[in-house]
Amino acid sequence: MKHIKNLFFLSLVFSIVLFIACDEETGLGGDYDEEIAQLKQDIADNTNAINSINNRIDSLTNAITTLSKDLDDLSKEVQDNISANNLKIDSISSSLNDLQSSLTNNNTSVDSLDAQYNSIVQSILSLITNIETLDSLSDRTSIDLSGLNTSVSDLTKKQNVSSEDITQLSKDYQDVLDAYRQLLSQIRGLGERVNYLVGAIFKGSFLQGSLLNFYELDSNLNQTGKSYNATIEDNFGNYTLQAAGLENSIFRVVGDGFYWNEVLNENSDSRITLTGVCKIDSNELVNVNVLTHLERPRFEYLYSQKGYSFDSAKREAVSDVLGVFGFKNTGITRAEKVGVTGIGNESKILLAISTLIQGFRTESEVSQLFNNIAEDIKTDGILSDSTIGNDIATHLYYMDTATMLNNFKTRYATKYASDTINTLDMSFIKRFQDSTSYTKDKELIEFPETDIYGNSNILYQQNTSFSGGTFSVTCSIVRKGMSMKIEILNSDNTDVDPYFFGYTTEGDIKWIIKREGIFLPHFSSNGVGSYLSRMSYGTSFRDLSTPFPFGAYNLLIYYGSMGTPKEIRSIEILQ
Repeated sequence: MKHIKNLFFLSLVFSIVLFIACDEETGLGGDYDEEIAQLKQDIADNTNAINSINNRIDSLTNAITTLSKDLDDLSKEVQDNISANNLKIDSISSSLNDLQSSLTNNNTSVDSLDAQYNSIVQSILSLITNIETLDSLSDRTSIDLSGLNTSVSDLTKKQNVSSEDITQLSKDYQDVLDAYRQLLSQIRGLGERVNYLVGAIFKGSFLQGSLLNFYELDSNLNQTGKSYNATIEDNFGNYTLQAAGLENSIFRVVGDGFYWNEVLNENSDSRITLTGVCKIDSNELVNVNVLTHLERPRFEYLYSQKGYSFDSAKREAVSDVLGVFGFKNTGITRAEKVGVTGIGNESKILLAISTLIQGFRTESEVSQLFNNIAEDIKTDGILSDSTIGNDIATHLYYMDTATMLNNFKTRYATKYASDTINTLDMSFIKRFQDSTSYTKDKELIEFPETDIYGNSNILYQQNTSFSGGTFSVTCSIVRKGMSMKIEILNSDNTDVDPYFFGYTTEGDIKWIIKREGIFLPHFSSNGVGSYLSRMSYGTSFRDLSTPFPFGAYNLLIYYGSMGTPKEIRSIEILQ
């Protein structure tokens, strides 16, 4: 910036060179001697003024440098803008110095001087834009550069730059530097320091590239127009955000993206949105999860309509959400502080509720369940619609939580320390199962009463006795991730003699047979689809003299990879 002080001297010398250049090009001899002499006199007459301007420019540049150093703990966005501005000022100063050198040495053409001048004008205009951008980053600073922008723009010339143009440009540039110094002083006076926020979005974990937005709210929870954003950095939902002036502000946080489905152990097919409300107290942890999403309407009702304080509304709202799942006295008072990794019950609770909400639902069904729960508890904190709870219990009925927990630990062990992962368990899902009054109220796997041939279906729950030598094993699995296995045992749970049973292979039966051989009533499903096999029973295929043992049998049904049967039904096989 040290070269700026030569600016006024440069303007006068520039005019002299222009006259000399014209003299040489036109061959007019001494026609301009009088004008040149007058310009030389102008230089002598304005020495004191030039010195005064130089001192002012030196003072401005020194102040800008000092202020910039004092603001090195602001947000990265602000720091980057200040650094870019200071570099641009140095560049303009260097260009002015080069222009002065060209003038004093008379080693460039008039066209070249015009080009250099106009380049400096554009650089100053760009600097003005950058300074206006810096001003816009805070709603508590205010400068007006519109007049300077117009004045400098008017100085843009294609040719025939005059000494008056140079003089006006130098004055405008000084005013730009002064405005910039004032802005930096305002920023320093605000005392705004960087807040460092970290956290994660978890339904399962949101995937890398998902978006997170913080929208500032006023005391009535209306948006102020100020916002910040971050991008999810990895496939575990983690983000970081650096921004100035967040303290004591309330924000609505909105995360949008694809996520890892902890039930299916695969990424979602569609995007979902999770939200929350938080207040930034300092550098801190702000998570977005199923708790923050479910509590938000309840919090907003208590805070806006019931007059609760922020902390009281947050505490009661998350307590009401936890109560939906039968979890009391958890110690959780701020949902955004709860993460899925960590030692303690909070992580177990979050994983349990996330799993219960997911079930075997599609992304749209998950979003609908979120909305149903949140709206139901909004005004009284109690889940009144039992069908919502029953739907949660129904999906849980089919879930192999042990396998899901293993999938979670395997995935998270690739990033997190073992002590934060190995302590996780499904104890709170077990607690929900043991204490809830909600019940399975429908079948998620379809079991028709008969197959397409009219044979009674052994999987239809109301079919308990079979005769005529034939029955079917028929179901339709329509939800991704669901599976089942069927076994027929003697009434004392010993293995049956497989040679008393056979099954047809007509068409695509789709069932996976446990072992090779055609006489074995052990079936496993393999993905979404329709499963059908007709079973026959009768005299042993191995020894035709051995009659079939009619009577009671047990039908064992497993879901997922369960090691123990979920259902044991008693059936009768009759003649």
